[in-house]
Amino acid sequence: MPMTPFAVTQAHGNLHALSAPRGAETLADLARSLHVSPDDFEHAAEVARRFGFPLDPQIEALLPQPAA
Repeated sequence: MPMTPFAVTQAHGNLHALSAPRGAETLADLARSLHVSPDDFEHAAEVARRFGFPLDPQIEALLPQPAA
């Protein structure tokens, strides 16, 4: 099944914005629904943070907090 490109940042550009997580939905639940792993989300968020892009607050709430 092909993956739909989606954004983890506030600015989505030509990528698809993600819907708000439902109720007690976890990062693993969201990743599974998109046929990716939670590690994929964490890696994408780390890259975005390093380049200074603000993360989508809905996704950021599901991610582990970066080490200080």
